Amino acid sequence: MSKLLSGYATQYNHRKKRSGYVFQNRYKSILCDADNYLLELIRYIHLNPLKAKMVGNLAELDRYRWTGHAGLMGNHVQTWHNRKDVLQIFSQRRKRATIKYRQFIRDGVSGMKTEDLSGGGLGACRT
Repeated sequence: MSKLLSGYATQYNHRKKRSGYVFQNRYKSILCDADNYLLELIRYIHLNPLKAKMVGNLAELDRYRWTGHAGLMGNHVQTWHNRKDVLQIFSQRRKRATIKYRQFIRDGVSGMKTEDLSGGGLGACRT
């Protein structure tokens, strides 16, 4: 990642006639080895457009094409999007899994967690 980001930054700075850092933080890879942490990451990532007010409510998020959530709900499914692995966490039957996943996301909206999960803050992951 360092080589990729450095090369991009050099080209970007040259093109924009500027110097200095393009990216604020270093790339971090976090090994997630706890199911609860994985679930919170899924919810955290999929609720980002709602938190950022890019969509107004959960119904809009269900159809928002720029998130994996819409794919999991059966809208805007991408060929590269592995829906099965995420939905199987909730149930082996797709329809039931989708309903339980949606409820899980809805529960997150009411609590609208603001914690930053980028650094493995729950103690369940190793960097």
